[in-house]
Amino acid sequence: MKEKTIGLNRIIAVIVVLLVMVAGVLVLTRPYTGITETKAVLPAIGASPIYVEMKDGEVLERQYTAPNDQEISYLKLLLVNTTGSDKAKLNISVKDKAGSLLSEISKDISDFTVGDWTDVDMDLNFATGETYTFEFMPIECSPYFMQVEGYVLDISLGFECVTDKTVTYGDVFYYSIPILLLAGLLLISLIIGGTEVVCNIWKRISATGIVKKCGTEIFLILLFVTLSVNIYSTAYIKGVYITSDSNGYLREAVNIIAGNGYSYDGIAGYSSWFANWPIIYPAMIAFMMVLTGANAYLASKFVAILCIALIEIILYVAFKKDAWIYALALTNVGVLNMAYNTWSEIPFMVFMLLFGLLLGKIVSSEAVPYGVYVGLFLSGTATFLTRYFGIFVWVVAGIYWLLIFIKWWQTTADNEKKGLRNRISSGDGLLLKKLIGLAVSAALSGMVYIAYLVMNKIKNGNPTGVSRGTWWDDYKTLTDDLVKSLVTEIFNVFSIDVPKAISDKPVYLQVWFVIIISVFIGILIHKCLDGRGNILSRYMSTECVLIMMAIVYYGMFIVIRYRSSMDTFYFRFFAPATFLLTLGIIGLVLEKFDMSKAKGYLGVFVTVLVLMSLISICRETDFTHTGDYYDITINSWKSAYAQIPEKSVVIWSDVDYRSLWYRSDIVEGELYSDDTPESLKSRYYGSDYMCIRKDYAETILSEGEYDESFKGIIREAVTQSDAEAVYISIALR
Repeated sequence: MKEKTIGLNRIIAVIVVLLVMVAGVLVLTRPYTGITETKAVLPAIGASPIYVEMKDGEVLERQYTAPNDQEISYLKLLLVNTTGSDKAKLNISVKDKAGSLLSEISKDISDFTVGDWTDVDMDLNFATGETYTFEFMPIECSPYFMQVEGYVLDISLGFECVTDKTVTYGDVFYYSIPILLLAGLLLISLIIGGTEVVCNIWKRISATGIVKKCGTEIFLILLFVTLSVNIYSTAYIKGVYITSDSNGYLREAVNIIAGNGYSYDGIAGYSSWFANWPIIYPAMIAFMMVLTGANAYLASKFVAILCIALIEIILYVAFKKDAWIYALALTNVGVLNMAYNTWSEIPFMVFMLLFGLLLGKIVSSEAVPYGVYVGLFLSGTATFLTRYFGIFVWVVAGIYWLLIFIKWWQTTADNEKKGLRNRISSGDGLLLKKLIGLAVSAALSGMVYIAYLVMNKIKNGNPTGVSRGTWWDDYKTLTDDLVKSLVTEIFNVFSIDVPKAISDKPVYLQVWFVIIISVFIGILIHKCLDGRGNILSRYMSTECVLIMMAIVYYGMFIVIRYRSSMDTFYFRFFAPATFLLTLGIIGLVLEKFDMSKAKGYLGVFVTVLVLMSLISICRETDFTHTGDYYDITINSWKSAYAQIPEKSVVIWSDVDYRSLWYRSDIVEGELYSDDTPESLKSRYYGSDYMCIRKDYAETILSEGEYDESFKGIIREAVTQSDAEAVYISIALR
C-alpha cells in the first residue's frame, strides 16, 4: 500500500510539473504589453577611416529613397570628432519630397559617444519608393560622420525600424523558455528516478555516451557551422570586404572563368600577366565559382569557409580527440577578420599548417615515410604560390636541417678519429635519410620558386609583379604601428578588444606590455620543455616546430616590412604566425600539465559560448537578402557604370576601386598633355571606347593644355552628350 502511495505521489508531482511547464511557456509566449519588436538597420563601417565633415553652421544634406514601407522609432548616428563648446548641438531635420518638414530635433553634441552608435528619438513613417531629405547642421562644433561606400546614404546613419513581430515575455527574458523546459525535465527525472539514479545515468553517459565518443567531432562541426554562418553573415549580408589586393584576386578569377588564364586584363582586351600576387588563391576562387555558380566575391567567401573546414580536418587528423582545443585558435579575431576579407592569408594558413605538421613529424619521428617528404615539398611549394612570403617555411626547415645535422654528427662513433667521409658512411642512417629528404624537398621546391619568378620576370618585367623598395615610410610611425599591432595580437587570441587602460597609454609604455607578455610566453615554453633531455632533442617536436615557424615568421616579416613599402603592421600580417604560436603553446601545455579535469569544464564552457554565438548570429541576420549590404553595393556599381560602354578605358576614374572585378572589361587610364588621338589608340589598344567624366572634359577644354586635335574630339563629345550625362564616350576603334 505504501509503494502504491509513493507511485501515485510521483505521478501527481510529474503532472504538476508538466502543468507548470505548459503554463510557463504560455505566459512567456504572450505579448509583452503590446510592444512590437524593432530591428536596427545599420551600414557596415569599413576598416579604413574615411570621414564626411560637418562644418559649424553649415547644413549637410543626404537623400534617402525608402526601399519599402518603414516605421522608424529613432535614428542611429555614429560620429567622431564631437568636441565643441558647452552649447554645442546637432540640429537634425527630415523633409519629404515636397520640402515639408516631417520631424526636427536638436541634440547636445555631448550626448554622442565617439565611435559608437547613438540613438536619436525621431518617429518617422517612410513609404516605398518615396524620397526623403535628411539635414544635419552642427552648432559650435564640427563633428564627422564615417563615410560608408556603397551605402545609399553613404554616411554612418542608420535606423531602428518597427517590425510586425510582437515582443513576448520570452523575448524580454533571454533563453527563459529553453531554461524552463530543461529545468522541468530535470525535475521530472529527479521525481521519477531520484537523485542517485539520475547521477548514475549521467555518470554512465559521461563514461560511455556520445560526449566521450563523439564530443570532439560534434564540437568541430558546431564550430565550423558557427564560423561559416558568421563569415557569410558578416562579409556578404552585412558588409563587403574588398581591398585593392582583393580586387586583383577577384578580377583574375573572373578572367580565369572567361578562359583568359592568368591575364587579369584579358576580358578588357589587353595582354597582361598576373604577377603581383601568386596564382593559387584566384584559382581557388575560380574553381568555387564553377562549383557553386556564385559570383566571384561570394565564391571567395566559400573559399574561406572551405579553408576553415580543411584546417579543422588537418587538426583532427593530427591531434585526434584533442583537436577541439586546437581548433579554438580559429576564433582569433585576426583570423576571423582575414576570413571576412578577400585575401590569400586563409588558404595560406592551410598550407602553412600542413607544412608545419609534416616537418614536425619528420623531426620527431624515428622512421619517416617517403610520402611525408613529398607532402612537405607540395605544401611548401603551395605556401609560396599562395603568398610570396611563403618562402619563410624553408628557412624554418633549414634551421631544423642544421639541428638534425648536428645530432647526426654527434651520434657518429669515434668522432675525433674519423673524418667526414667515414662519418657519412658510418653515421646514423635514419638521421642521414632525414637530411637527404629535407634537402631534396627544399631543392625541388626552390626550383619551382625560381622557375615561377623567372617566368614572372619574362612576362611582367618584375619577379613579383612590382618594385617593392622602400620609398615613403616614416619609421617612427611604423614602429608605433608595430607595437600597437603586437598588443592587439595578444588580445585577439582571446577574441576581445584591447582594454582602454592599455590602448590609451602612450606607445612607449605599451612596449613594456609586449615585453612582459613575450617574457611570460618564453618562461611558459621553457617550463613546458624542461626535462625533455639535452638542449638539442628538447626542440625536436611538432609543437616546437610550430612555435619556431611563428618566431621566424614574426622576425622575417618585421625585417622585410622595414625594408619594403606596403601596408602598415596590423592583423593581416601577424595573425597566421599568432595562429601557429597558439597551436604550439596549446600542445606544450597539454603535454606538460594534467588537463583532464580542466578540459571537461573548458569543453562545456566553450560549447555553450559557440552555441550562443550561433543562435545570436542567426537571430540578428536576415538571410532573405532583402536590401543586404552586398546588394546595395552592387546596385551602386550598376548605377556608376551605367553610362560606361563595354571595353572602355576610364580616364582619371573615380568609380569605386573595389568594383574593377565587377566590370573586368574596363581599365583605368591616364591622360597626358602631349596625348593625341593616335597615341591614346596605341596605348589603350584593347579598349573600344575612352570615357571621361563630363566635368573633367569641360575643364580640359577650358584650362587644359592639350593637343588641339584631341580637344576637338573632346569638344564634339561634350556637345553631343545629354545634359544629365556624367560621362562622355569617345570611340577608339
